[in-house]
Amino acid sequence: MPFVVLAPLTYVLRSRTSALLLILALVVSVPAVGFNIPWKRLLSPSASGTPFRVMTLNMHYCTSDSKSLEALIKEVSADVIAIQEWSGAKDASILQDAKWHIQKNDRLFLASRYPIKKTTELGRDSMGENASMGHYEIETPFGIVNVFSLHTATIRQGIYDTIHEKSKGPEELKENSSLRLEQSQFMAEQASRCQGPVLLMGDFNTPRESIIFRKVWDNYQDAFTVAGWGLGYTFIGAHTSVRIDHVLLGQGWNCSSCRVGPYVGSPHRAVIADLHWKGQD
Repeated sequence: MPFVVLAPLTYVLRSRTSALLLILALVVSVPAVGFNIPWKRLLSPSASGTPFRVMTLNMHYCTSDSKSLEALIKEVSADVIAIQEWSGAKDASILQDAKWHIQKNDRLFLASRYPIKKTTELGRDSMGENASMGHYEIETPFGIVNVFSLHTATIRQGIYDTIHEKSKGPEELKENSSLRLEQSQFMAEQASRCQGPVLLMGDFNTPRESIIFRKVWDNYQDAFTVAGWGLGYTFIGAHTSVRIDHVLLGQGWNCSSCRVGPYVGSPHRAVIADLHWKGQD
């Protein structure tokens, strides 16, 4: 029977049953609307290992003043910051801070508290075969950490054309899904070659519920799913609110907390995660 019928019926018949039904409705409906409850972290609150804080954000080619972003960077005080499509990076004050090690190109910006021993450019175009992706080998007190910063193909044009030009929209969506699957598989292949800690951060343009995400990234922990509360929307704009920016953890990591940052000029929001390296089994 529908909940709207069961609720008043059980209230009339037995108040205790109605309370139980309400609890059951919450348990069922909360995940259905995308509200995340970090059950694993609640059941095992302690996170052992060496702390390592990271932040990722797609600035969406924003050319407005970067003061709010730089204020967030200062507040978060992360060990590694990965920013995609930051047009204002060349004028950022963070470049003048000797405490940071910086690697940047036209698409990707990475700042690390620890030395960046090697940088490999794997793709320069988010709509290209290999997406926009960089691999950074960072020398930390617990060894080399392999950080991947990435931005995959956007689906916005396909959605727009599906609404406004129905003749070509569905085909565009299909082609986009195929491209994002190929890009994700390429990224996963590159990450699988690494020895030691692996982190993938950036704009996947794919929600956690996507079949692409489940097919390619099931072997990785999603930081927000593990330790974040709420809806966790990372893209808010164009009449859309979704969680498409992620921090994915390879083997050997714990995550004690994960949150979404405030608005800093981009429709995307930063993902900030407190990680702990416990070592691979």
